Amino acid sequence: MNKLFKYFILFSTVVLNAQSKKIDSLETLLKLPQKDDSVKAEILHSLAWKLKDTDHEKSMKYALQIIKIAEQTNHNTTCQSLNYFTSAIARAHLILGLIDTRQNKYSQAFEHQELALKLAERINNKRLISDAYCNIGIIYFMQSDFKKSLNYYLRALKYAEQIDEKRGMANLSNNIAGIFIHIGDSVKAEEYYKKSYRINHQINNKNGLAGAYSNLGLIEKNRGNYAKALVYYDSSLILTLELGNKLRQAMCYDNISNVYYYLGKLDTSLKFSFKAENIYTELEDKEGLATVYINMASTYIKLGEPKKALELQLISLAISKEIQYKDILKESYQQLSETYRILNNDSKALECYKLYISYRDSLLNEETTKKIVRDEMNYEFEKKAAATRLEQEKREVLSAAENKKQQVIIWSVSGILLIVFCFALFVYKSYRQKQKANIEIVKQKLVIEEKQKEILDSIRYAKRIQTAHLPSDKYVGLTLNRLNKG
Repeated sequence: MNKLFKYFILFSTVVLNAQSKKIDSLETLLKLPQKDDSVKAEILHSLAWKLKDTDHEKSMKYALQIIKIAEQTNHNTTCQSLNYFTSAIARAHLILGLIDTRQNKYSQAFEHQELALKLAERINNKRLISDAYCNIGIIYFMQSDFKKSLNYYLRALKYAEQIDEKRGMANLSNNIAGIFIHIGDSVKAEEYYKKSYRINHQINNKNGLAGAYSNLGLIEKNRGNYAKALVYYDSSLILTLELGNKLRQAMCYDNISNVYYYLGKLDTSLKFSFKAENIYTELEDKEGLATVYINMASTYIKLGEPKKALELQLISLAISKEIQYKDILKESYQQLSETYRILNNDSKALECYKLYISYRDSLLNEETTKKIVRDEMNYEFEKKAAATRLEQEKREVLSAAENKKQQVIIWSVSGILLIVFCFALFVYKSYRQKQKANIEIVKQKLVIEEKQKEILDSIRYAKRIQTAHLPSDKYVGLTLNRLNKG
């Protein structure tokens, strides 16, 4: 009997860790008076996001409070604040839409996501536009409309690339891979899962890495590489435990259980199934419970315990009917036919076998449709990919031309600056040389003046000495007169 594996779909680009301690602290903070409505709105958004997978009722309550606060504040606020509160309402509708998607309320989910999209477009918030397109794509995926799902994923990816939102690009690559897995194109699926892994690894996004590891595990499981698949699932589980995401923990436990089933380690397989069952029960996740019960039933059949298997198969069947889970309905009827045969209840075995054939044929028709859709999607996808590559090449050419222009400007400016610098250096050196020459002339002038002064001083000194030793003219005259008389 086949086992049903879970693969991760990533709902939004804004990922927060749902740790109970953080939730408690936020709820405590929420009780304190807040002067600014925007602060309260952020606390409510964090709580609504963190609780969306584990407590739908609380998450919805907080999201509705955000809308109430934002609508009241919008009437008396500035343009900038108006944009903020419009985005707050959009984010709240994104969360409400995700919860409705979880609860298989697709028409309500559409309403919330489309309203979020309109609000995001009104304020041209490209990140929120990308989120809304992504989430609408998920709704179409859950309804098996893979062509529309891919179309919305590609729209979301376009906006994520425009703002270089790597987390969103990684999540969307993951979800596109999920479509290719579902339509049976494992080559393209692996390509996109690995692309998602590379981006998540680059930005150290543990939430995205957990999803990438799990989905790569599914690829390896489909190839029969169970040991390698187990390594990927274990890596995913380590990260989901660290992040505190219970839903993903349950999915990991379920997948690990199935690998051990194929490895023939049935007791270990059941141990992990019980762990998954406990979490799905706590989260009231009907799809998860339907899957884990049918998987556990397969194990009990192999262990030779058909009565236990029958009990689980009937529970899974009832849940699958409630949520119209066709894959599990088909698997349930197939297993029930085999179990009733083992228990010698031939009429029930035949009845269930006919129902199995009915669902199988219905799904085979869907598979045929999937093949047609796959061919169409591949054509459309390659066409859009080629257009995207062309647009990217055009951007690169324009960017290269702009870079070349910038380089020419930079080199021109640099050349002019170099000439100016050299001229300034020449002027400065000339000035310094002239200044040095002037200083030398002044020094020489001072030396000459000093020498001249010394000469003049010597002459004056000699004259004074001469004057001091020679008789005066009067004295010479008197002396000559006296000699003549004598």
